[in-house]
Amino acid sequence: METELEFGYKVCLLFPGSYQLSGKSKIKRKSDYNDITLFELINPLPIPLLNGIGEAKLFMKPNNEHLFLEFLSDNHIHLVHVHTLMGLPIEFLLAAKRLKIKIIYTSHDYYGLCPQILAGDIEYLATNCDVSCSVCGDSPFSKKLLVAMQTKTYKLIKDTQVVKFLRKRKKNSVAAKKRQNYSTEENRNQIKLRNYYLQMFSLVDLFHFNSELAKVEFEKFLQCDGVVVPITHKSIEDRRKEYIVTKNEPLKITYLGPQEVYKGFNLIYNTFQRLLEENINDWHLNFYGDDREPKDYNDYYFSFKGRYQQQQLMEIFNCTDLLVVPSVWKETFGFVALEALSYGIPILFSTNVGSSELINDNVTGFIFNPDVNDLKVKIQELLENRELINQVNKNILNMDITFDMKRHTKRILELYRKAGYTE
Repeated sequence: METELEFGYKVCLLFPGSYQLSGKSKIKRKSDYNDITLFELINPLPIPLLNGIGEAKLFMKPNNEHLFLEFLSDNHIHLVHVHTLMGLPIEFLLAAKRLKIKIIYTSHDYYGLCPQILAGDIEYLATNCDVSCSVCGDSPFSKKLLVAMQTKTYKLIKDTQVVKFLRKRKKNSVAAKKRQNYSTEENRNQIKLRNYYLQMFSLVDLFHFNSELAKVEFEKFLQCDGVVVPITHKSIEDRRKEYIVTKNEPLKITYLGPQEVYKGFNLIYNTFQRLLEENINDWHLNFYGDDREPKDYNDYYFSFKGRYQQQQLMEIFNCTDLLVVPSVWKETFGFVALEALSYGIPILFSTNVGSSELINDNVTGFIFNPDVNDLKVKIQELLENRELINQVNKNILNMDITFDMKRHTKRILELYRKAGYTE
């Protein structure tokens, strides 16, 4: 958005905000951020986070279309770029269509295709979403908790030790729960909600897919006119340099992400445990991105570094020979891969990672099928022949890849014009 400003465009950002007792939606002007005009949608639809939806009717509560007609008209909006459907009422898109404003949607997530964002088996859900399905009953947060987590108070205290402890306990309790079956009425409401989101998608003029993988997954659910353009962000710079990996020390392997099944944490951890059992141990695996630690792990081979900040990436990648991105679910892109490539770090990708399309297998990176056996074979191969890693690093240095935000923004502006936007 900041780069669009540099190109001379006016940019407004509307985001789902906090809840107020009145329950009535309104749009509040906020202080500008780097000349971006900010607006907060008070009393948006609930944000489901990562645990599915328990009460579908809450997520399609009717809203006041006139509120959005007035907002779009008063601020002279000529194009709407949607980055997620979470918290967004359909009335916003209906108002845009009524005003003949073009709508572009970027596929950062699958929310809307299936109410359970992170359901692992997208292919199954594409054809089997019916009243017998209870995927969304996989321990969703209550309405009270969803509302509490969108309050200003929670934003102030979310990083305190007490709240971190409570979040950790909640995660553990959710992981231990079994999926609950819905009532017939709730199952029917889930189907209504799915149709609600499909209607929202039908209002989009052009889809911006951040990977071919995302495009394929969306097309399983709906017919959509779209273009694939990989994404980047302003903090990524080209810092590629040559590395030399030898057998004189353990191979330094890194995982960046939460300790969640869908991200492939269990897959990578179990794979390396099996390697240890077979006395294949010339490696050290560093985990970043989560405050939790498994019980009874071997700290000679595994290190759990906790959460990290963007400014720590240089330090992290300076101690990395190989990054593994082992996602089990279909990840639309994955910024962590682009960040690693910007430092020249070779990556071992699961086939389920959209950003794997940036590389050629065994030339500028490595790809494996997301199962323990295939990951184990790939790791063994790289442990035995580290020159493969060195060669991939050299090839990365010569890749024609977009890190520059201005170059990326020009491609996005081309999409705006393709969607019918005229200046």
